[in-house]
Amino acid sequence: MFAMNTYQRCFHLLTLLVLSMVIGCVSSGRKVDESKLARIKVGETTETEVIALLGEPNDVSRSQAAGGETKTLSYHFMQSKAKAINYVPYANLVSSGYDHRNQTVFIAIDTSGKVASISSSAGQSETRTGMLGHR
Repeated sequence: MFAMNTYQRCFHLLTLLVLSMVIGCVSSGRKVDESKLARIKVGETTETEVIALLGEPNDVSRSQAAGGETKTLSYHFMQSKAKAINYVPYANLVSSGYDHRNQTVFIAIDTSGKVASISSSAGQSETRTGMLGHR
Protein backbone atom coordinates (compact mmCIF):
# COMPACT_ATOMS: atom_id res chain seq x y z
CA MET A 1 0.00 0.00 0.00
CA PHE A 2 1.25 3.45 -0.88
CA ALA A 3 1.66 5.79 2.06
CA MET A 4 1.72 9.53 1.41
CA ASN A 5 3.78 11.86 3.49
CA THR A 6 2.52 15.26 4.60
CA TYR A 7 4.14 17.04 1.64
CA GLN A 8 2.41 14.73 -0.86
CA ARG A 9 -0.97 15.13 0.85
CA CYS A 10 -0.64 18.90 0.78
CA PHE A 11 0.40 18.81 -2.88
CA HIS A 12 -2.62 16.66 -3.85
CA LEU A 13 -4.98 18.84 -1.82
CA LEU A 14 -3.57 22.01 -3.38
CA THR A 15 -3.82 20.48 -6.86
CA LEU A 16 -7.50 19.61 -6.32
CA LEU A 17 -8.18 23.07 -4.95
CA VAL A 18 -6.55 24.80 -7.93
CA LEU A 19 -8.34 22.55 -10.43
CA SER A 20 -11.70 23.24 -8.81
CA MET A 21 -11.08 27.00 -9.07
CA VAL A 22 -9.73 26.86 -12.63
CA ILE A 23 -12.55 24.87 -14.21
CA GLY A 24 -14.73 27.91 -14.76
CA CYS A 25 -18.47 27.99 -14.36
CA VAL A 26 -20.59 31.14 -14.20
CA SER A 27 -24.33 31.28 -13.63
CA SER A 28 -26.86 34.04 -13.26
CA GLY A 29 -30.53 34.23 -12.35
CA ARG A 30 -32.94 31.69 -10.95
CA LYS A 31 -33.39 28.26 -12.56
CA VAL A 32 -36.99 27.04 -12.46
CA ASP A 33 -37.50 23.38 -11.61
CA GLU A 34 -39.74 21.82 -14.29
CA SER A 35 -41.62 19.72 -11.71
CA LYS A 36 -42.53 22.88 -9.78
CA LEU A 37 -43.56 24.66 -12.97
CA ALA A 38 -45.90 21.75 -13.80
CA ARG A 39 -47.74 22.32 -10.50
CA ILE A 40 -48.83 25.81 -11.60
CA LYS A 41 -52.33 25.75 -13.10
CA VAL A 42 -53.72 28.49 -15.37
CA GLY A 43 -56.83 30.07 -13.84
CA GLU A 44 -56.24 28.43 -10.44
CA THR A 45 -52.79 29.25 -9.02
CA THR A 46 -52.42 32.71 -7.47
CA GLU A 47 -49.44 35.05 -7.76
CA THR A 48 -48.63 34.48 -4.08
CA GLU A 49 -48.61 30.70 -4.63
CA VAL A 50 -46.33 31.07 -7.67
CA ILE A 51 -43.81 33.11 -5.68
CA ALA A 52 -44.00 30.66 -2.76
CA LEU A 53 -43.31 27.80 -5.18
CA LEU A 54 -40.66 29.34 -7.45
CA GLY A 55 -39.23 32.17 -5.35
CA GLU A 56 -39.03 35.86 -6.18
CA PRO A 57 -38.94 36.55 -9.94
CA ASN A 58 -35.96 38.24 -11.59
CA ASP A 59 -38.27 40.83 -13.18
CA VAL A 60 -41.87 41.98 -12.90
CA SER A 61 -43.49 43.90 -15.75
CA ARG A 62 -46.94 45.39 -16.09
CA SER A 63 -48.99 46.03 -19.22
CA GLN A 64 -52.39 47.51 -19.95
CA ALA A 65 -54.87 45.56 -22.07
CA ALA A 66 -58.57 45.85 -22.83
CA GLY A 67 -59.36 43.59 -19.87
CA GLY A 68 -57.24 45.62 -17.45
CA GLU A 69 -53.69 45.49 -16.20
CA THR A 70 -51.72 42.26 -16.38
CA LYS A 71 -48.52 41.52 -14.54
CA THR A 72 -45.79 39.24 -15.86
CA LEU A 73 -43.36 37.46 -13.55
CA SER A 74 -40.10 36.66 -15.36
CA TYR A 75 -37.54 34.06 -14.32
CA HIS A 76 -34.24 34.01 -16.21
CA PHE A 77 -31.30 31.62 -15.85
CA MET A 78 -27.98 31.53 -17.72
CA GLN A 79 -24.97 29.30 -17.16
CA SER A 80 -21.62 29.24 -18.97
CA LYS A 81 -18.97 26.57 -18.47
CA ALA A 82 -15.45 26.71 -19.82
CA LYS A 83 -14.37 23.71 -21.86
CA ALA A 84 -11.60 21.65 -20.25
CA ILE A 85 -9.29 22.23 -23.23
CA ASN A 86 -9.17 25.93 -22.27
CA TYR A 87 -6.71 24.97 -19.54
CA VAL A 88 -4.35 22.85 -21.65
CA PRO A 89 -1.33 24.94 -22.62
CA TYR A 90 -0.87 25.38 -26.38
CA ALA A 91 -3.88 23.17 -27.18
CA ASN A 92 -6.13 26.06 -26.15
CA LEU A 93 -4.58 28.17 -28.90
CA VAL A 94 -5.95 25.72 -31.45
CA SER A 95 -9.35 24.97 -29.96
CA SER A 96 -11.16 26.27 -26.88
CA GLY A 97 -14.51 27.67 -25.91
CA TYR A 98 -17.54 27.67 -23.63
CA ASP A 99 -20.84 25.82 -23.34
CA HIS A 100 -23.91 27.91 -22.49
CA ARG A 101 -27.36 26.96 -21.18
CA ASN A 102 -30.32 29.24 -20.64
CA GLN A 103 -33.90 29.13 -19.45
CA THR A 104 -36.63 31.78 -19.45
CA VAL A 105 -40.08 31.47 -17.86
CA PHE A 106 -42.87 34.07 -18.14
CA ILE A 107 -45.96 33.80 -15.95
CA ALA A 108 -48.76 36.28 -16.68
CA ILE A 109 -51.04 37.22 -13.79
CA ASP A 110 -54.56 38.53 -14.57
CA THR A 111 -56.54 41.22 -12.75
CA SER A 112 -57.95 38.65 -10.30
CA GLY A 113 -54.41 37.75 -9.19
CA LYS A 114 -54.43 34.30 -10.82
CA VAL A 115 -52.16 32.82 -13.49
CA ALA A 116 -53.43 33.76 -16.97
CA SER A 117 -50.68 32.08 -19.00
CA ILE A 118 -47.30 30.37 -18.73
CA SER A 119 -44.59 30.35 -21.37
CA SER A 120 -41.08 29.02 -21.15
CA SER A 121 -38.05 28.39 -23.29
CA ALA A 122 -34.73 26.67 -22.78
CA GLY A 123 -31.70 26.35 -24.97
CA GLN A 124 -28.02 25.73 -25.23
CA SER A 125 -25.23 27.08 -27.35
CA GLU A 126 -21.49 26.95 -27.74
CA THR A 127 -18.82 29.59 -28.17
CA ARG A 128 -15.72 28.42 -30.00
CA THR A 129 -12.44 30.22 -29.87
CA GLY A 130 -8.90 29.43 -31.00
CA MET A 131 -7.69 28.73 -34.51
CA LEU A 132 -10.28 25.97 -35.06
CA GLY A 133 -13.07 27.98 -33.43
CA HIS A 134 -14.42 29.43 -36.68
CA ARG A 135 -15.57 26.58 -38.88
